[in-house]
Amino acid sequence: MNRTKVEKLLGKRVTVTLTDGDIITGKLHKTGEEEFKDNPNLYEPEDYYFCIKPTGYTLFRCSQIRFLKERDIKKKYELTKETITTLGGRKLHRIRALKNFADVKVGDLGGFVEKEKNLSQQGDCWVYDDAKVYEQSKVYDNAQIRNDAEVYGHSKVYGNAKVFGNAQIYHYAEIYDEAEVFYTAVIYDEAKVYGIAQVNGCSKVCNQALVMDHAVINSSLISRNALICNNAFVQNATISLDAKITDRNNYITINNFGSNNETITAFTTKNGEIYVKGYSFDSTLSEFIQEVKKMPDGSKFTKEYLLVIELIKAHFDIN
Repeated sequence: MNRTKVEKLLGKRVTVTLTDGDIITGKLHKTGEEEFKDNPNLYEPEDYYFCIKPTGYTLFRCSQIRFLKERDIKKKYELTKETITTLGGRKLHRIRALKNFADVKVGDLGGFVEKEKNLSQQGDCWVYDDAKVYEQSKVYDNAQIRNDAEVYGHSKVYGNAKVFGNAQIYHYAEIYDEAEVFYTAVIYDEAKVYGIAQVNGCSKVCNQALVMDHAVINSSLISRNALICNNAFVQNATISLDAKITDRNNYITINNFGSNNETITAFTTKNGEIYVKGYSFDSTLSEFIQEVKKMPDGSKFTKEYLLVIELIKAHFDIN
């Protein structure tokens, strides 16, 4: 089989008949694709092809293909002539349902996508209202994008995830499982939100941070490889630098003190340290204490900082 013909069908659902008579159906992939980087069997071999099946996969080369045909799958939606243009100059089309599925009926108008690759024709995934999905982003499985939410860059929303309100998902972020992102929350860089986690308010999750399990993030900044998990509830906090938050005892936020009306969050890191993050500070607790000791003795603001240190120590049960 000609390699050029095979590779034109990458990412499409196909029926493959091999020279040994084996018939394989599914989405056609090539080894080395980034989404399989955690599976060395599908990432490391060169110039092999495969289709993922519930029972596994079979690797094969072009020379082993006898017949290859794209499967004729009825589309669930079409692009209409109604268009809008993003601030970046991308032309998006409103979508129209071609069949009934989930809560969508034939003829229903949805939100906007740039191209069919943005929204899978399979599953119950849908873009509702005036939501937008564009650039290289993908929405698939049963994911829902609603209201005025936007998904763009190289981001992915899948599983049973929901993104709504004015939330934005972009760069290489991923939202999946039963996770929800809403209000004006923003998820970007290579951050991931999954499990039954929720991110809401004016939160930002970025820089490879992970929010998982039953965690809830409200109006907080989560960044720099932070891990928020279990039943953690994080509100009005700044969590970063390899933090690990599993419940409310792992962090404390203190507001409106010092000459700069300082707000700081002290939190535990993955290696067990206490870290202090604020407008004027970005250091370990011991470094924070040393900086406070340099402040003028007896001043009102120094007294406030000393009380903050004692409050942090009490919260984390440090003598």
